[in-house]
Amino acid sequence: MPEELQDATWQLDAMRLARALSAKSRKKNAPPLTINSTDSLDYYNITLDKMDDVLERAVEVFQPSDLSSATGESDHYDPLVIFLNSCLTACKRAANCDDNHYYSALKFIVWDRLMKDGVRGAHALKPDSVGAQCLNDVSSGLWWRPPSGKRSLTVEIPVEVKDGWAGLVSQVATYARCLINAIPLRQFSLVIGYNHVSKQLRFLVFHAGGLTSSPPLKPYDSQDHRAILRLFLSLLTWKSIGDAGLPKWCNDVDVFVQRNRDDKQGVQMRVKEVYYDRLGVRGRGCKVVRLSPIPPPSPSPSTLPIAPSSPRLQILRRSRRNAEKRTKENIPSKKPSNAASKREYAPPLRFGVNFEHPEYRQADGPAKNREKGASEPSRSSFQYITLSFTLISA
Repeated sequence: MPEELQDATWQLDAMRLARALSAKSRKKNAPPLTINSTDSLDYYNITLDKMDDVLERAVEVFQPSDLSSATGESDHYDPLVIFLNSCLTACKRAANCDDNHYYSALKFIVWDRLMKDGVRGAHALKPDSVGAQCLNDVSSGLWWRPPSGKRSLTVEIPVEVKDGWAGLVSQVATYARCLINAIPLRQFSLVIGYNHVSKQLRFLVFHAGGLTSSPPLKPYDSQDHRAILRLFLSLLTWKSIGDAGLPKWCNDVDVFVQRNRDDKQGVQMRVKEVYYDRLGVRGRGCKVVRLSPIPPPSPSPSTLPIAPSSPRLQILRRSRRNAEKRTKENIPSKKPSNAASKREYAPPLRFGVNFEHPEYRQADGPAKNREKGASEPSRSSFQYITLSFTLISA
């Protein structure tokens, strides 16, 4: 895991990171996005930029808890969760959050128990604390990806407490990998880390380019309260899965496929088999699946379809004997035929660029269609990253 992040870590000041996380829409006079273009926050209307008065109200009503009395690592779990929930409470009150917000009921709890699922047969992990939407009944356990699809059972923001940043980053990277495994085409994964020796907090954002972190912030320092509240407020600007960096065109069960670049109607297909899925916390997220048309609805009620599991063999090895034979005979490797290339569709996906189409059914229930005249879908801004998704029609 450390090797993946080597020379791929950055630190942004709290305000810049909060603006990057905030919901946003592209300006009308912004240059068009192309494969070779470089995107910038200057090309977006950032929701957080218009919420200075909300931030001031949050600072006024914020009631920080004391973390200084804790000594051992586990002694910090409860005080830290109380502090994080205090931040959320202040921001929700100041922003008047309602059910239209993606994190309207976000809450942190102490967990320190094994998760119900792991990553492709690996041992289950045990986050110190977790944040999720509508954490009401967790007696049955929590999942990275529950079979039921319920968000109330899904960990969305893991929290880790350690005595040093190096060990903490290595540990939270495994949580980010679990989040990516649950939703392979997500734009980024957010984890919160707390160094109980230096008494400092960081927001850690894992994305295909590596790791981007906030500076170390002190929960007991009033000077850093504003920065921490601004970061939490940026999460409360999200109103859709697209704002949260999740793909609106694919939920690992159904996929919206464009027949050409200008096609806004498209077709909806179902994933039948996963041929290849690269799992990692950094790098190009390549996934190859076999699709088939969605069958007509059954007259009798049925359960939600389950996403096909990824193959355990992640690297397709070449035969050394065949390779040596090709070298001796000086025969070039075979190129894919024209027929195969026509079946392959690998559009570039830049961070936050959502396909405009009627939102299809999600695991939590039917999604609301975009209203006529609504603004362009909001975009996340960890730009410069390109993901690859190959579709092979059955």
